[in-house]
Amino acid sequence: MRNILNHRICQQADRLLMDKPYIDTYKELYIAGLVGRYLFPLASIATGCYFLADALSSSLPFWLSLCMAISLVTLWELAKATLLQQLTLRYLKGGTVTTLLVLALLFSVGSITVSYFGAKALHARLDTKGQVLESSFAQDLDSTRQHFEGRVASLEASIAALNSHKAKRWGGLLSASENRQIGEYLKQVSELEKEKTQVLSALAARQKAASLELHASSQFNSWVVGLVSVLLDLLIIACNSWSIFYLYRVGEEAIQQRTDGKETRQVRLEERAEDRLYPRQTVIGFTTGEPRLSSSKLDRLRKLWYQEQVHDTRELSQLLKVNFTQLKRMKQQAGIAS
Repeated sequence: MRNILNHRICQQADRLLMDKPYIDTYKELYIAGLVGRYLFPLASIATGCYFLADALSSSLPFWLSLCMAISLVTLWELAKATLLQQLTLRYLKGGTVTTLLVLALLFSVGSITVSYFGAKALHARLDTKGQVLESSFAQDLDSTRQHFEGRVASLEASIAALNSHKAKRWGGLLSASENRQIGEYLKQVSELEKEKTQVLSALAARQKAASLELHASSQFNSWVVGLVSVLLDLLIIACNSWSIFYLYRVGEEAIQQRTDGKETRQVRLEERAEDRLYPRQTVIGFTTGEPRLSSSKLDRLRKLWYQEQVHDTRELSQLLKVNFTQLKRMKQQAGIAS
């Protein structure tokens, strides 16, 4: 059991210390960036089309403004992606990037601006909470008015019924009790009018407070939506640049591997030729005489040691594909002090 555990630990340590090629190390991140490179622009195109179509619809038919918006925004996004990719590639190659940088910034800032305002306008269009609140307030206002107006109308009908007795009596006079009753009805009508005014004022104050709260919440949500659209545009920039950077590094590594392979084959051919010129002498099973190393491999060692400042023994042996003993002998022949 202990040996199995030690074996697994050693395997994990080997995988951790093993130098994986760049293409395998960041392949998942490249795939994620590639998906974002084609997926995120859809959101930017949608918000940009809504903003531009809404701006053009005031002077053009809706279908025409929508077609123009889709065409312009799509072409803009394609141009932006191309500029970002060419800018990254030119920068990695060490070329002049001034013109490309200015154009890429222009298209990126334009895309971010249109996406931001388009996202906010689209959020405002889809947010119906304000309309629901207005409708609810109107219904409460109507029901409250109907309630009080109904009660006032009932009291006024009672007053009118008592006043109708005047026509049936001599002198058009009402009794004292009827006059008291009419006075009470009028007092109730006055109280209802006051209560109605208070209730309507309280309802209006509550509606105003709810409207302010809803407006603040809507403004915050609109700001968040706009910020998300800006982040998506920044991710578009990052995905386009990263995809080109990854492919450039993978191609660079592949070229280096082919170059190293050619150098290795050349070194082996030179070593075989030198072995034929300087054969080893074997005496009683022991090899005497040191075969000379190829000049290209010694030049490679001097370049690594003096120009690239590679002094680590393990790294040198891996780069030159020799063991430690051979590396020591190469240092002696190259005139490098250990």
